[in-house]
Amino acid sequence: MSDQRITIGSTPAAAALTGAERIWVWQHGQLRSALLSDLSTVVAAPIQTIVTSSPYNALATDLSILVNMTVSGVCTINLPSAASRNGQSIFVKDAKGIAYDYNLTIHANGSDRFEGGATNYVFYDDFDGREFIPALLGATWTWVVK
Repeated sequence: MSDQRITIGSTPAAAALTGAERIWVWQHGQLRSALLSDLSTVVAAPIQTIVTSSPYNALATDLSILVNMTVSGVCTINLPSAASRNGQSIFVKDAKGIAYDYNLTIHANGSDRFEGGATNYVFYDDFDGREFIPALLGATWTWVVK
């Protein structure tokens, strides 16, 4: 790959790009590599989603889900297909502190699984937060929990 220098706002340099160039973006405290052609998808994606009622069906574009229930009760977050994420993780946090009294359950989509083969991941501690990373392990899409 050749080293291309890009000046923001320079039409000639922008016209020379193919979209296959790799760029580095800072996301959720990590430096990640992305294709330049995917930048519009990254920029258009919501930064965070506030969940106030249950169940919530997470979108393939969700990056961060903060659970801030307006009524007491169990909360369920249904994850999108791990394959639809293209390697992009989802961060889920109990922002209101309900998990100890009312479980916060994260549910895998379809045949997706969490590490160990479970279809659900349950938060039991108030204000807990976890990153769910999609990975194809063998023939099964798995959510790795960090």
